[in-house]
Amino acid sequence: MNLQSETHWARELQFVVPCRCHGIVHQILDGEAVLYDRQSGRTHRMNQTALWIWQACDGRSTTRQLAERLTLAYDVPVDRALDDIEQSIAAFAQTDLVTAAEDQ
Repeated sequence: MNLQSETHWARELQFVVPCRCHGIVHQILDGEAVLYDRQSGRTHRMNQTALWIWQACDGRSTTRQLAERLTLAYDVPVDRALDDIEQSIAAFAQTDLVTAAEDQ
């Protein structure tokens, strides 16, 4: 499944299991994260919430489960959490930071 091509996959396909791509290393600097993709040589900056979402993409949890955990971690409504998950994972997929677990 190509996560980039699905505009609202987190809501419509809540069974999708996002997985971090291999070869990405991260470091926390001044409350933000810097991710480095060893394969492409690209770096990415993320705030604390985006890093939480990226790290939660474990290849086992569905987007719905991620949203439920985000709701608990940040005390936000589940609809907002699903929106945040959807937007973040779509952005991650565009930059090859995550893929669907079945694509691994």
